[in-house]
Amino acid sequence: MLFLAISFQKSFAQANAPTNLVATVGVNSVSVAFTTPTTVVGGSITNYKYSLDEGNSWVAMSPVQSTSPLKIKGLTNCTDYSIKIRAVNIAGDGTESSTLTVTPQNGHQPGISWNIRTAAAANMWNNIAYGNDLFVAVATTGAGNRVMTSPDGITWTSRTSAADNNWTSVTYGNGLFVAVANNGTGNRVMTSADGITWTSRTSAADNSWNSVTYGNGLFVAVAISGNGNRVMTSPDGITWTSRT
Repeated sequence: MLFLAISFQKSFAQANAPTNLVATVGVNSVSVAFTTPTTVVGGSITNYKYSLDEGNSWVAMSPVQSTSPLKIKGLTNCTDYSIKIRAVNIAGDGTESSTLTVTPQNGHQPGISWNIRTAAAANMWNNIAYGNDLFVAVATTGAGNRVMTSPDGITWTSRTSAADNNWTSVTYGNGLFVAVANNGTGNRVMTSADGITWTSRTSAADNSWNSVTYGNGLFVAVAISGNGNRVMTSPDGITWTSRT
């Protein structure tokens, strides 16, 4: 008599590689968005692994994460990483993705690393705006030079303000630079189309105007003095109306 033993082994296929990796860097971290790989027989994706050294070593996401994007933390700022990711299912580790090179918060990102620049004059520069490919700054001190401009934020040129008022704020909107001051008589606003040549304008009241902005087709300024009229508005930066 012959007995036969038959063994069955269930075969599972691994996940394909994630594609279309896109990184968003943060402080000591990176978020990697991707297109989810297509999985075949073997079950759905249960987690992901990532490599920071182009696939030489791998770390499983913890806590477990099975969807895009992956937030990878504990990185060193200004350090290059060659990131790969791969899916994990019951069959094991899937095919690794292509390499994505990232540098968390590197020095080339705006606002991270700063350099000293020389102002056009040693005035008390109080506010700055950008428009029409030009940076414009205004000051509360100086003689005939309470405006300076720069095309790149590095090299600055003195400009003649419409008056030697204490210019506290400047904004840009609708093709016009508009500045306000906290002193002066009937001339606490000035405007310029190019940031270079300035014209005095009459404010709605001789209040201590502290800030100005532009939005929704309207310039709006606010003051720290006045009685029931500490806001003024203008559609063009030239004609101003008191508001309560």
